[in-house]
Amino acid sequence: SQTGEYLPSPPRRGRQGWDSTLGYPGEGPLHMLGLNVNGLNVAQDMHRLLKQAIEHRLDIIFLQEHRLKGPKIRDFVGTLARKGWTAVMSSADERGVGGTAILIREDAVSKVEVKVDRQLGDSLACSLGGRVCAVDVSVADWNARLVSVYVPAKAGERGEFLTKLKNSKIINNKTICEGDWNYVTDLTTDVQHLDQNTVPSPYAHANGFESFLLASGLEDTFRLINGKDYRDYTRRGNTVWTRLDRFYSPKYNSPFRWTKVETDPLFYRGHDNASDHLAIKATVEW
Repeated sequence: SQTGEYLPSPPRRGRQGWDSTLGYPGEGPLHMLGLNVNGLNVAQDMHRLLKQAIEHRLDIIFLQEHRLKGPKIRDFVGTLARKGWTAVMSSADERGVGGTAILIREDAVSKVEVKVDRQLGDSLACSLGGRVCAVDVSVADWNARLVSVYVPAKAGERGEFLTKLKNSKIINNKTICEGDWNYVTDLTTDVQHLDQNTVPSPYAHANGFESFLLASGLEDTFRLINGKDYRDYTRRGNTVWTRLDRFYSPKYNSPFRWTKVETDPLFYRGHDNASDHLAIKATVEW
C-alpha cells in the first residue's frame, strides 16, 4: 500500500452512516488533537496555537515538548483560562527540554480532576521529568483518564522512562493516551525511508512499551480505525517518515466510539517555529 491509500473495508468501531455532527445521545462528538509542538516560549506561538484550536473547533489538545517553565507556564494557563480553556501542564526539565500538557475546552467536559502535573511540584510528575501529565474527566455519564506522554528519543533514557511509567500506575484501562512515543513497532507500515535501499532498524524498548500498553488494556486507535495496512506518517524528515505520534484507547468494553484518526498537514504549520511533527486529529463519540 502507498501513503494515503485505504484498504477496501478497514475495520471500524462506530456507526456506519451516522452523522456525528448532529450529536450522539444528546451530545456532540469530541474533537481531539495531539502534537509535539516544538516549543511555546514565544507569545506569538501561544496565541497562534489557541487561535487555530478555536478555528478547528477542538475540544481537547494533547501537547508534548512545549518547553515552558515557571512564569511562562502561569502566563499560558492564564491566557487559556481567559479564553475558556483549562490547562493541565507538566513543566519542562531544568534544561528547558520536554514538557507535556492537556488543554480542555471548559464546556467540553463536565468534570476535571487533575491527577499528574508538574507546575505545582507534583512529586510523581517530577520523577517522570515532566514527560507525563494526566487528568480525569467526565463526559455525559462516562469517565475517562486523559494522559499526554513524551517518550525520550535516546534508547537508554527510553528504557528507564518505561520502568518509571509502569511503576507510576498512571495509565489504566479507562485511559485515552496520546503521545510522541519516539518509537514504532511495525517497521513495514510505520516507517518509510525515502531511499528504498535502506533497511529500518528496530527501536530499543518498542516491544516493552507496546506490551505494557496492551497489558493496560489499550490499543493503537489509528489501527483500530484504519486497519493494519494503512499508512500515514506524523514525522516527515528529509530521509525517513515515521508514525511516532499515536493515540491509544481502551481495547475492551469501551464507551468510546472512534470515527476518525488521521494526521492534519495544515494545523500549526507555515511559521518559523513550526514543529517537525504533524498534528494527529481524532474524533470520538461517547
